[in-house]
Amino acid sequence: SKMTTLKTFDKNVLNEARIKGQLAVQARIDLGLPARKNPIERAKENPESLRKAITAKCYECVGMEGDPGFRETIRTCTGYKCPLYPVRPYQK
Repeated sequence: SKMTTLKTFDKNVLNEARIKGQLAVQARIDLGLPARKNPIERAKENPESLRKAITAKCYECVGMEGDPGFRETIRTCTGYKCPLYPVRPYQK
């Protein structure tokens, strides 16, 4: 019974987080913004994160054209001489 209670609690927490995320996306859409924040916005929210800074720089480098496929563009980057190349995001 203790296990069932924990599983129910976990499901409730996850469901609340899912709903919170959906509301945040809808609020951005209502404001005329894209549904998700781009990597530059995410880096500005957390300026201490080196990972977010690298991701934002790669996003900026590939053109930031609002292309939903920017992750694949970064993943297949051919800028071998770039100092960030070995640590670029979205690699498999």
